[in-house]
Amino acid sequence: KLNVIVFILCEQNEKSHTTRFYNEIVDKLVLHHSKVNDNLYVGSCPRLIEHIEYMKNQLNITAVVNLQVISDIENNCKQIIAHRQPQPLGTLKTVVIQDKAYDVSSVHELKLVYDQHQIIFTWLPTVDMSTIGRLLTFPQAVLVLKNLLVNKHRVYVHCNAG
Repeated sequence: KLNVIVFILCEQNEKSHTTRFYNEIVDKLVLHHSKVNDNLYVGSCPRLIEHIEYMKNQLNITAVVNLQVISDIENNCKQIIAHRQPQPLGTLKTVVIQDKAYDVSSVHELKLVYDQHQIIFTWLPTVDMSTIGRLLTFPQAVLVLKNLLVNKHRVYVHCNAG
């Protein structure tokens, strides 16, 4: 069991607490989530197609805000992406930022899975456990989330562990 009281009393840092929680979720392949209100859930990343189906059919999720960076999607969503047919060589999706190319094929494949389930997929990559990363992403995340909620979507927001 996770000792939340120890974390609150600052006897552990965020990284060690989150890492233990993350490892527990990964080992059990569970989708851990909390209901914030009727239209907003926060939680761990879906790791299986069954998690996406649960979100769609049991939680009635209509939109997902994914805060994972590319490497986290590749590491944590392998089993979801594996259900899709691999792209032929030469069709990789790349994005160039400041003269550096990033392969976003895994993000694109994940989006296609959400599309198949009629769930809107929004990607706002945020470095995990980084205060600066959170500060940089926060304004965009607020705008995206507000727009989704105003348009009557039921939204699931996630990073890796939740």
